[in-house]
Amino acid sequence: MKIVFVIGRLADTSGGAERVLRDISEGLVARGHEVTILSHSRSQTPSRHAFSSAVRHHNLYSSKAPLRVTLAVRLQRAFGSTGLPAGSVQKALFRSRLLPFAAKIARFLDEARPDLCVGFMGEGICALALGRGTRPTSALASLHSAPERLFGTLDGKARLTLDALDGYDAVSFPLQEHISGMEESVRQRAIVLPNPVDLGDGTACAQRSPVVAAVGRLVPLKRFDLLLGAWARCVRDGWMLEIHGEGPERPRLEALVRANGLAESVVLAGHTEDVFSVYRRASVLVHPSRFEGFGLVLAEAMGRGVPVVGFADAPGVRSLIRDQVNGLLVAEPGSESGLAEALTRLMQDAELRARLGADAPATVESYRLENALDAWESALVSIVGAVQRSGGISPSPRR
Repeated sequence: MKIVFVIGRLADTSGGAERVLRDISEGLVARGHEVTILSHSRSQTPSRHAFSSAVRHHNLYSSKAPLRVTLAVRLQRAFGSTGLPAGSVQKALFRSRLLPFAAKIARFLDEARPDLCVGFMGEGICALALGRGTRPTSALASLHSAPERLFGTLDGKARLTLDALDGYDAVSFPLQEHISGMEESVRQRAIVLPNPVDLGDGTACAQRSPVVAAVGRLVPLKRFDLLLGAWARCVRDGWMLEIHGEGPERPRLEALVRANGLAESVVLAGHTEDVFSVYRRASVLVHPSRFEGFGLVLAEAMGRGVPVVGFADAPGVRSLIRDQVNGLLVAEPGSESGLAEALTRLMQDAELRARLGADAPATVESYRLENALDAWESALVSIVGAVQRSGGISPSPRR
């Protein structure tokens, strides 16, 4: 098949969804499909997730934007997404920004005539819907964040994305739980497509250190401040907490470490290139995030036999952690004492750590690259076949 992925920004990015795009596109090419990625990145710096030359990539960004697009961009920058007028004005401004990208997508589709297009994340979904129009090309909208994050604010991007979903033959989510919160019209076309995860060889490391690890950007969503509060309550007995990641919360977290007298048991390790070495060394992984589109670090750690801890009310976390099977779920939302109790329990019980760690790899096996590729390839073929049998395409997106 000839497959086109459309994404907004790809240059100079290192997010989990962009890594998913790389792994899926590379895997499909290896299976004999022709894959092209269309992006719209102001920066010309290559993506931090290196793509092979077998995957064709066209950055369609142009600095020579029409006046109305330039004005739309300036308005959004001047007022911010929450400072702009609500509803249709925000949506119209975001739509105006995408029109040059959409026009180039339309020209590419007319020339390349792909079998299937995939709108990847919000901006890619919106731009492809506008560019595809009524062309008889099968299309999948691929979402990679929790609906709470995607549509919680209903800003211009969220509104246009919701409208654009009407024009797609199918809408994919990485986890089943994300589907239930969507409108009925979306749920009828929704499918679950797993994110591919590097799970290692599925064996646990024999030699581990007395380390509780946390991995993620230092931003409020990850709730590392809550983790530090819980750590201050733990019975630590020589254990260390390592937080791997970088971000704007670092100064506040450093202050919390000092204020709680945790300097001897907490390391803010910064960005780590080889995160797998962290999983191989750590005895526990804790993930206090409020929600996730997909808990990548959880799956990576469990694939390497590390028991995990998170909150039972956290979307994208609760789907991966099976309480008492591959880790522990804290029942009380946002509870420092509950998190401290779970961490202390694991630190003090080597037998429990060993049992949860041994059972963890099997619980995430469906996310192994080859298994995830099987699911993606099967779904893409099915979508194309269904559209061809129906003899038509989905309705155009709402304007």
